[in-house]
Amino acid sequence: GAPVGDCKRALNDCDDIESALEWLRKKGALTAAKKADRDASEGLVGLRLGESYGVLVQVNSETDFVARNEKFQQLVTEALGAAAAAQEG
Repeated sequence: GAPVGDCKRALNDCDDIESALEWLRKKGALTAAKKADRDASEGLVGLRLGESYGVLVQVNSETDFVARNEKFQQLVTEALGAAAAAQEG
């Protein structure tokens, strides 16, 4: 899904629905290219030690605000659990 504002602009600026869809595809590609240049330098590291293994998981985010989010922390915990389970068995 494209944002509603972009959909309205595409319909207003283009002659028909097909050209509006093409406009939205191009806009989406530009937005994706801009996001690709962002640096994900924040995040969390999880560590779990077993009797015969150690697992280290790093999950990055763009901001420390995201890294402090409870759901993000749960993601790191679940990824750590999955990696540890793979080592155990």
